[in-house]
Amino acid sequence: MTKTLGIYGPETDRIKEKLNTLKNLFGPQYTIKFVNSNLSIPSQIESLKDLSVIIAMPSIFPNELVEKCKNLKLIQVYSAGTDDLDIKYLTKNGINVANNFGQNAVTVAEHAIGLMISVSRNFHVQITESINGNWQSEIREKLQNSELYGKKIGIIGFGKIGQKVAQRLQGWECEISYNDIIKIPTIIREKLNVKEKSKEDILKNSDIISIHVPLTNITKKLLGGKELNMMKKSSILINTSRGAVVDEKALYKILINKRIMGAGLDVLEDESNVNKNHPLLSLKNVFITPHLAALSLEVVHRTDRFMVDNVKRFLDGDTPLSIVN
Repeated sequence: MTKTLGIYGPETDRIKEKLNTLKNLFGPQYTIKFVNSNLSIPSQIESLKDLSVIIAMPSIFPNELVEKCKNLKLIQVYSAGTDDLDIKYLTKNGINVANNFGQNAVTVAEHAIGLMISVSRNFHVQITESINGNWQSEIREKLQNSELYGKKIGIIGFGKIGQKVAQRLQGWECEISYNDIIKIPTIIREKLNVKEKSKEDILKNSDIISIHVPLTNITKKLLGGKELNMMKKSSILINTSRGAVVDEKALYKILINKRIMGAGLDVLEDESNVNKNHPLLSLKNVFITPHLAALSLEVVHRTDRFMVDNVKRFLDGDTPLSIVN
C-alpha cells in the first residue's frame, strides 16, 4: 500500500526539478501529490483535503487554508527559518511544523566567516578597484585591512550555526564568547573553548559580532540604536540570520557616521523589493550578499535527504524530528 504526501508551492521549473528529485528519493512506495499554491484557494483546499503531511517550498502556508485542512498534521519546510509561517495559529489547529534540523549550519557558518574576512580585508573595495583598473599602488593608502587572527569574536545566538562558527574559528586562534537564552552544556563550551557573556559585554568588547538567532517577536530589532552604539569604533557586525533582527535605519546611521568599522550582511530588513538604490548598498564599509548564505550543493543534498527521511518517519507512525512548535 502506497503512502501519500503533498508538495506545496508555485509551479516553477525549480519546483518541478525538485519534485523529480524527491520522487526518486521517496521511491515507489510513496505517492507525491503536487499542490500548486498559485491556484485559487478553493482549488488548493480540494487538493489538500486528504493530505496529512506536506512539504512547503517555500516555507509558506496561508492561514485561510489551515482550518479547511482537517487532516493536515505536519508541514515540513525546506529552510531553517519558519518566520513566514504563523506558528501559533498552526499549533492552535493541531498542525506541527518541522524545519531542516540545521542541515545548512556548516554552509551558513562558512559564509559568516567569509563575511568576517571580506569586511576585515575590504574585499568589496579591492574587487571594485581591480575591475576599474586601479592596481596596488593606487589603492594601498585607501585601505585599512586587518587580520582575523586573535580577534575577540562575539556570537549572539549559539545554536547549531553559532557553534559551527565557533568551531571553525579555532584555527584563527580567536577569543570567542557567546550569548544565548538557552543554557549551553558545559561539555560543549569546553570543547569549543568559548565563554558565556552578557549581550552588553559582547557588544562593548568584541572586535567582530556575528548574529545567529531566529526571527521571533523577542529577537525583532534585537540590536537597535542603543545596542549598536555600544560597539567599539573598530568593530564589525555580521548578520546571516534575518534582517529584521537589526534596526536597519540605526545600522545605516552608525555606518555612514563610521561609528563602527563595517558590516557584512547576507540579509536585509525588507527583502521584498531590494534594488540598487537601497541605502546600505551605497556604503563602502558594507559587504552585502543576496541572502544566499545557506546555498551550497552539499546543503541541497543534505536537506533533501533529511526531509524525505523525516516525512517517512511521520507516515510510518513515528515522531518526526526538528519540530519547532
